[in-house]
Amino acid sequence: MVTYPYYGPKNGTGTGTYVTYNGINGLGGKAQFAFKSNGELYYRVFWGASPADDKGWSKVKLDEPVPSQTPAYLSLFEKVAVIGDSYASGEIYDKDGRNQHGDQYNHSWLAILARKYGFNYYNYSKGGQTAYGWMHETPRSHGEFTTDNKHFDFYFLNLGINDHNRNSADYAGVKADIANGTNSFYGEYGRIIETIKAKDPKAPIAIATITTSFGDGNYKRYNDVIRSLSRDYGLILIDFGDNITNENITSIVKRGGHPTAAGYAKLAQAFDDGFNDAVAEQEADISNLKELFSD
Repeated sequence: MVTYPYYGPKNGTGTGTYVTYNGINGLGGKAQFAFKSNGELYYRVFWGASPADDKGWSKVKLDEPVPSQTPAYLSLFEKVAVIGDSYASGEIYDKDGRNQHGDQYNHSWLAILARKYGFNYYNYSKGGQTAYGWMHETPRSHGEFTTDNKHFDFYFLNLGINDHNRNSADYAGVKADIANGTNSFYGEYGRIIETIKAKDPKAPIAIATITTSFGDGNYKRYNDVIRSLSRDYGLILIDFGDNITNENITSIVKRGGHPTAAGYAKLAQAFDDGFNDAVAEQEADISNLKELFSD
């Protein structure tokens, strides 16, 4: 067996290591392998010339690396709730951009995750919702949430799309707005978090950055508020980043500004992966779970 530092296929780029094997005393065969520095692998067998002769190479198609598996942390929970807008309520559009009967809770991304992991869920969301709207309305909002008997082991927060689309960048607000009762995104969203903590003080909460934008750039200010709220209250942050357009989270299939049914399945995967990654990266403690509540 002889190793050559430079012989090898000219149809591949990059230097590398080339190994030639010759059988001994007529036994075995003659083969040569080229391990290129750019990650390509070539081989040739019985090419009928010296090792320096650059003929007869075949390129090996390498398998894609197996992605690492993230833990299914959501399977720890038995009762999960989400507070959000149409992206959380499952407002589905068909392939021609037509709204399919408004909120479709059973086809929302949380419902898809519930079927995957087997937990019970409830959706305190509806199309067009904002942080201010949620705090001052009843159906699927603050009024229902504070008067029903439902309790949960875990919460998702998924607001911000309509807040930034309907308001200026300044409406994003500041931390002092929470205590002062000021009507701003920061103030209303902070009071939503405090409402949850008053009802289920031990339940972990994950808050997600905005999952679609309307091109005016305001969403970046609102995302900064979401990140600040995660620090203020010790929440798990699912950060989809600021480099978003109307096709945010590029795998989501969208028509007319909303996901299709297949899009919600992909959005569910995005939240599943985002949550698992956030728990691992932020070393979030989700093990101190409260006792299960009766329905």
